[in-house]
Amino acid sequence: MPHETRADLQLTIDLMKRLRQIRGVENSYGFSIIYPGTEMETMAKQLGIFPPDFSWNSPYESVKYKLVGVDKSLPLMEWPGAEIETVKTYLTRQLGLGKSPAKKLWIKIKKIKSFKDIGQLLKIGFKFLLNK
Repeated sequence: MPHETRADLQLTIDLMKRLRQIRGVENSYGFSIIYPGTEMETMAKQLGIFPPDFSWNSPYESVKYKLVGVDKSLPLMEWPGAEIETVKTYLTRQLGLGKSPAKKLWIKIKKIKSFKDIGQLLKIGFKFLLNK
């Protein structure tokens, strides 16, 4: 949810781990999708999440979302300190999900199609290393 802190996120992770232990529940997580006409859309505009040329009437695609493995066509809510790549890295580590970092890197490298993709991948890599 918008403006959750790292402590809020950790409470959710702890609950997910506990449910897995006592009930064998397999968990998944998702990100908040921004919809037109909602309070979240207003917040996203104020935070500058949308690109300057964004329009609900035009196709939308985020290279960053594609590189972290979420639907690239949906505008997702993020804010300083809780960018999609930061939250996904934290959740994956805390829940023990996903492939090894080396395998993920190789998969991402194979998906590179432009210099913009390289820049986004480097940015995500630096954030990954800083959050380690």
